Amino acid sequence: ALPWDELTRCDGVYVTATDAAGLRLARKAAVLTATPRTGLGILEASGVQLDALIGSGRDPSEQVPDGSLSHPPTLRIATEGDQGGWSEPGGRFAAIDRGKPQGDTYGAGIVLPPVSPRVWPWAWARSRPSPSDAAAVPTASMGLALTQR
Repeated sequence: ALPWDELTRCDGVYVTATDAAGLRLARKAAVLTATPRTGLGILEASGVQLDALIGSGRDPSEQVPDGSLSHPPTLRIATEGDQGGWSEPGGRFAAIDRGKPQGDTYGAGIVLPPVSPRVWPWAWARSRPSPSDAAAVPTASMGLALTQR
């Protein structure tokens, strides 16, 4: 069994897969973020409002149709590779200049989950930056990972 009560001491949790009960337990963390790949049915069945829903704006499996969640997230971030992305609220944001040609980006989003629980949600929860500023942290993290490849 997972030590669910320890989540009350966590600054943030990024959920990639669970069931509705697991999402309700994860809500114990100060900041709860998830990917749409968790499943819109699971997100809806949980009755939980996420602090942020973060995913790809290009991947068909990560699309979130308007009105599909009765408890929409406080912040929605969708990345679009070299086109930057968008957040709601906040609007479009630009991709960062990595200073070298773009290579293969497969798996670049994987850097987001480890960054999110310790850096991005913590900073967002503590300082409440504008959504466009909040979106810049995961974007910069992905750009850094691509630059280091």
